[in-house]
Amino acid sequence: MSGNTSQWNRRSILKAGAAGLAAFGPGLQLFGASASAAAKLVVQYDWLMSNGQIGDVAAVANGYFKEAGLEVEFSPGGPNAATVPPVVSGAAQLGQFSESPQLYAARASGVPVKIIACGYRTGPYALTSKPEKPIRSVADLKGMRIGTQPTARFAIDAMLAKNKIDPSEVTIVNVGFDKAPLVRGDVDAIGGWITNTQALSVVGDDRIDLLLSELGLAS
Repeated sequence: MSGNTSQWNRRSILKAGAAGLAAFGPGLQLFGASASAAAKLVVQYDWLMSNGQIGDVAAVANGYFKEAGLEVEFSPGGPNAATVPPVVSGAAQLGQFSESPQLYAARASGVPVKIIACGYRTGPYALTSKPEKPIRSVADLKGMRIGTQPTARFAIDAMLAKNKIDPSEVTIVNVGFDKAPLVRGDVDAIGGWITNTQALSVVGDDRIDLLLSELGLAS
């Protein structure tokens, strides 16, 4: 959270809940009986609790939510989790997503969801390659095999369109979230978050990370 924290009180959070984003998953209770009189707020994630949620964890540890009169429950997601449906249904008041397609799809279908805050100033999705076959600029993309997760395919398509690259000039390969396909040489570059340092560690310290923002796609 950033900005004027006094605005994030019990009433404003509950009012903003219908304009958030969230997903299904078992809850993780963070406050005990002492907060039973506080307003209940479920925040749904589309992935597991990790370094991307460190701000939320710090807010709990420092008692910021409790001071605001909120009993917060974080509900982790997982592969293929969607965060919009639970917010729309009321199962969660707020949600966090790591990629934007579900927001685009929801708004295109007339679902009244909104982004009310961002965790990163720049989207951390990047293409990672190895020195043997590096991708350092848009010009290096042609003829390459790009591994990307199905949920992030829209970002690759948008980046190609932004740079007027014919999709037939690259080969898109569906991959998971581990970097094994790049290590094995099945792909020349692989997409993922540069904040996922554990997954990237298998590639090596000499890897080349190229953010989508460096490829002309502001995010």
